[in-house]
Amino acid sequence: MADMRLWFDGQCLQTASNRRGIGRYAIELIKAIAENHRDVEMRISFNAGMPVAAISAREAVRAWFRPENIHVWHSARDNGEVLDGYTGRRRLSEAALARHVEALAPDFAISTSPFEGMFDPAVPLLKQPGSAMAVASIFYDAIPRRFPDRYLSAPAHAAAYARRLEAHRPYDLNLCISEFSRSELLELLGNVPAVNISAGISDVFSQALAEDELVAGDAPRVAYILYVGGLDWRKNVGLLPEAFARLDASLRDGFRMVLAGDYPDAALDEIKQRWQARGLSLSQIICHRHVSEAELVRLYRGASLLVQPSFMEGFGLTALEAMVCGTPVAASRAGALLEVIGDERLLFDPSSADELAAVMTRILTDAPFRAEIIGTASRRAQRFTWARSADIAIAALRERLEALSAKAVEQTREPRAERLGETAADIDLAAMIFALAEPVAEPGRLIVDATSTMQSDRKTGIQRVVNKICHRMFAESTATEPQRVLSYCDGPDGWYDARGIIDFPPDKAVAERLRPRPGDTILMLDSSWTFEKGQAPFFLSARLRGAEIITCLYDLVPLRTPAFCDSGMPPAFASWIRLALRFSTGFVCISRAVADEFHALLRAIDYPHPMKIGYWRLGADFAADAAATPAPAGARAYGPPVFLMVGTLEPRKGYRVALDAFEQLWAEGSDARLVIVGKAGWGVEPLLRRIRESPELGRRLVWHKGVDDAALVRLYGEADALVAASHAEGFGLPIVEAAHFGKPVIASDIPVFREVAGGFGQADFFEVGSPTALHQALRRFLERRAVGDVSAGASRAKWPGWAESAAELEAVVLDGNWYLTYEPPEGAAYRPFTDLGVTAMSREIGEDDRRFALEIVEEAAPGPGGDGLRIVVAVTNLSGHVWSSAGDDTGRFGIRVAARLRTSDGAALADSVSRSLIPYVLISGDTAVLAVQIPPEARFGQGMSLDITVVQEGCGWWDGGLRVTL
Repeated sequence: MADMRLWFDGQCLQTASNRRGIGRYAIELIKAIAENHRDVEMRISFNAGMPVAAISAREAVRAWFRPENIHVWHSARDNGEVLDGYTGRRRLSEAALARHVEALAPDFAISTSPFEGMFDPAVPLLKQPGSAMAVASIFYDAIPRRFPDRYLSAPAHAAAYARRLEAHRPYDLNLCISEFSRSELLELLGNVPAVNISAGISDVFSQALAEDELVAGDAPRVAYILYVGGLDWRKNVGLLPEAFARLDASLRDGFRMVLAGDYPDAALDEIKQRWQARGLSLSQIICHRHVSEAELVRLYRGASLLVQPSFMEGFGLTALEAMVCGTPVAASRAGALLEVIGDERLLFDPSSADELAAVMTRILTDAPFRAEIIGTASRRAQRFTWARSADIAIAALRERLEALSAKAVEQTREPRAERLGETAADIDLAAMIFALAEPVAEPGRLIVDATSTMQSDRKTGIQRVVNKICHRMFAESTATEPQRVLSYCDGPDGWYDARGIIDFPPDKAVAERLRPRPGDTILMLDSSWTFEKGQAPFFLSARLRGAEIITCLYDLVPLRTPAFCDSGMPPAFASWIRLALRFSTGFVCISRAVADEFHALLRAIDYPHPMKIGYWRLGADFAADAAATPAPAGARAYGPPVFLMVGTLEPRKGYRVALDAFEQLWAEGSDARLVIVGKAGWGVEPLLRRIRESPELGRRLVWHKGVDDAALVRLYGEADALVAASHAEGFGLPIVEAAHFGKPVIASDIPVFREVAGGFGQADFFEVGSPTALHQALRRFLERRAVGDVSAGASRAKWPGWAESAAELEAVVLDGNWYLTYEPPEGAAYRPFTDLGVTAMSREIGEDDRRFALEIVEEAAPGPGGDGLRIVVAVTNLSGHVWSSAGDDTGRFGIRVAARLRTSDGAALADSVSRSLIPYVLISGDTAVLAVQIPPEARFGQGMSLDITVVQEGCGWWDGGLRVTL
């Protein structure tokens, strides 16, 4: 049981500080307390006025706080104290934050960065007059106070800074990051309660150091001196070229100067100009931007020397990191650097290039001295750990609590006019802000979206799934927790409670409008890709409060095989997947194969956020089987062989492939029958014409446009085997049905078919999209059938019904039975949730890496609706890059598949070019099936041909494509 409760102000993780030392310091201290003081309960709150940053910050700290201990509060937002002044709205926000924290009743509240909110909406926790709540701060430094001409030249900035600095006086305790910062605070404010808790090396850095294997073969090819950090004035990097130029020429010529950090171009250009002004070659200065922790460790360990020339440092983390890596350090005699390094001989006056050159020369040329300081630094660095900082902080907080007089928190719960100052006049705003500041504990719910199904006849595959699952979850479930809510949202007017009725949309005039709660789990069960306007605001509010958003992924077919979809589907689906990736905390798929595809996609695009990935098995309803004559298992030993295909007639289902293969069989004299069961879907006019005009229709080719369950059972019973020829699927229900009836399967070799057919007796797989391969598989089956070698391997298999399916889904979504969790690459913390990774092209792909394969999937034929001619091609990305048709703001660099006509004499027709887009991305090693439109000019020439290849916009056409004679 916790014997102390701490609250942390999380706003420094929502501002620009999250990318600087302040944010990293707060995170490391929180983590160390969580890992080393399990008897301390921690809470944290974020400012809802910065919602995007709040969601990113919540993800950054989720490992160290229980979900119910992460909160949000609402401020009367402004633009920042320097910009707007110390307004009434800011005062109201300060009081509202205090009320919010008091309601959480911590033993100590910690204001992690009281100087936030100068140029942004952050409102840090300050000690409120009359409040009995114990409040501590973290004090980093007073660098702006030391250099006011540089940092506080604007009167508004100086006034705001002075107020924040003075705010440290009433804090019940100030946690200082070094002894230097503590002495500085005491010098400025007098005898205020303050303690030095120091700092340490992050676990991420330590892990990178432990994993680094710097062997002789990896040694740097050139010796170098290293600087790590920013290029702002305080860092005094301009001293480096001055000192480097003062080195003896024989020494200087043997070294390079390496700068590592996130540098703006202008600042870097200024350093390079200074370098050249001292007569130094630009070949001697090397810049590394955006380095990872592993790369930083390698830079430290490979360096002959680290130089830290700052005018002032509150701690000196880069010096400590270098010491841990065994790299000598030369540092300025400023701030806390001596405290970290502990050796006066390594210090220099930050205004003296001569002193720095002398220290550098001694370290680089005096071998015994160098060995001595490396050994001493390594031992000294062991004193600085985050565990020790956490121990000191917790001990100081406990001691201070005992010294403070106990005042009831309830005395400060009611807002007083004198505390609110001028904001008391705005009674309505104050009432709203204080109401929103109060944490409200409400039980979480399972909210299931079924909007599309409520609007439809529930006859599509996804809608049948939604209907079956919802009936089990709502009509038949006996579970009482969490509360289950069936939801409906078809526009920006919000989400509504459908009261468990899926048969029709709710009446919005009387239906309850839903608002997200912190403990909610929102399950996007339906095909929701046309309702983005209503979803995004609800999702943002839900994520802000810590709700889970779980998206059901049925397949990635519109992204992988857009040629087999209605032309409007791929862009709509791509837009939907972007929305889902922005807001979802998990995806649950209908097969392991889809889950694996999705995981591979996240890895390839370096998706920068964690993502839970699960899958569950769809149910199969064999109720009609009980009333029908049981279908015999295995193949029949008499009569002509019968092959069954079940499913809507769509381009991706492979019916064209099947007809090609069976026509080969029939041409060879086979009496095998092909029985098709399925209604006509989208884009199959040529296929329907082919079936209707086939001389085998009604003889060896049979098409049932629609049958009831009993008739389907009978057809399975009459069949020898099932043929499943799909190019892409998310599941494979006909394979499940065939297994239930004990029928062998001949299926295209796609991962989900292997998954579903595994353990179901006889299954033979053929190359996807190949009539020849299917023909060979059919021949093998007929040969086995002729000798009675088919039925032995086939047996009836059990598959879950819909009740079991719903239970499996709930086990993933509610019980955490996830398949895997995707973790982002290093350095992805605090990336906004709108950042989805590498999903657009930003540069030209070099000629050596323009590797791809093109293959004709379907020859030239009329497109859907007879709108022109098209060829279907499969393009495989064999390069080492993710491809996207999205480029820069002008469209440059986007990759497409392009086609252009050539006349009979080989001349290209410049105006006859068509382009086919990649709907989202095409990752390395993957294939996309695209429709290439044949320009209409092809109708007016004889002997024309079509060049098909990959093109990168603004960069040129790639070699190695196809030429098709028309």
